[in-house]
Amino acid sequence: MTLSGQELLRFNKCIDKSSGCWLWKGTRNDKGYGYFWIKGKSVGAHRLSYCIANGIPFTNDVYIMHKCDNPPCVNPGYLERTTHKANMEDAAEKGLFHPLRGSMSLSAKLTEDDVVSIRKVYASGRITFAELGKIYGVAGISIRHAVRGITWAHIQ
Repeated sequence: MTLSGQELLRFNKCIDKSSGCWLWKGTRNDKGYGYFWIKGKSVGAHRLSYCIANGIPFTNDVYIMHKCDNPPCVNPGYLERTTHKANMEDAAEKGLFHPLRGSMSLSAKLTEDDVVSIRKVYASGRITFAELGKIYGVAGISIRHAVRGITWAHIQ
């Protein structure tokens, strides 16, 4: 996706370039990231800024990382292209992003209490991973990983 001249003017009107970080003055989400509406779609302002500055078309698979760790910043000099995984790892290392663990994860089918119970029952030696999986409505491999601490490692 590329911007028309009018869209580019509208985009630039939303940027405050008075400091090193060019701050997005338009719509922001609850985490401070700017969004720009183009052709009926909301796109990340920092991602769009990077694409414009580097002459590359905007696509959904372009991942951009803030070197300044300032979400409203759209200064292309403070942005770099990356992968989603590398961006998440960088944020986690800096303490900026905390992946949801345990029952807070959107994909969790077990709770912390379930995992404690599963580990106790399995330790008794009277039941298999597959049997526990049927009881809790998950695959036996999920039970095995929970018991061995591959998943749910934060539960003691």
